[in-house]
Amino acid sequence: MAISWSEDISSGAPIQKSNLAEIKSEIDNLANWEGVSLSWSYFESDGTPSDSAIKTEQAQELRDKTDTIHNNRHTTVYSGENSGDNGSDYSTHQNGHNSGYNDSHDNSVV
Repeated sequence: MAISWSEDISSGAPIQKSNLAEIKSEIDNLANWEGVSLSWSYFESDGTPSDSAIKTEQAQELRDKTDTIHNNRHTTVYSGENSGDNGSDYSTHQNGHNSGYNDSHDNSVV
């Protein structure tokens, strides 16, 4: 999924409500793509921050919603893949590889 930014956030540019609205819009797009439902407290339905001044709660809510997406993304798709095939193959390979390599490597380094 590609994200497209249009707001000016270059060094020295003032932070505007439209900057936060653009970030919220992209977070909503990502949540929709990942199948995660979000509800917002500090933004209007059109995406603009609900207060006239930009507040730290709005920035924190953007962070929190990003974390929500990360923690809940496609859980039905990934849970089956990780619990069986990927989980056992990866841990078996890594454990065998790391135990042989790290033991000999660590002994020669110390």
